[in-house]
Amino acid sequence: SLLTGGFPNPATNNATVKIMIPSEQEISLKLYDTNGKLIKDVFKGKESAGTHEYSVSLEDISAGIYYFRFETQKSISGKKFVVIK
Repeated sequence: SLLTGGFPNPATNNATVKIMIPSEQEISLKLYDTNGKLIKDVFKGKESAGTHEYSVSLEDISAGIYYFRFETQKSISGKKFVVIK
């Protein structure tokens, strides 16, 4: 499984997150602040194998540093992400 992170980075109003998974499985993609507070549930559910993109609205999110956290049944990964206003 691979989380390529959000782009553009930094972003202002919207971002796209791209992930790749090797087989159909339950996944979750969430956005956290640097204190570990959950800011946004981007996706949770079953996805098919392959590459998937998720659009994330950032209009209600303050400028700062955040982390996308991608979890599968076998792994957890994270990527730093910056929001500017």
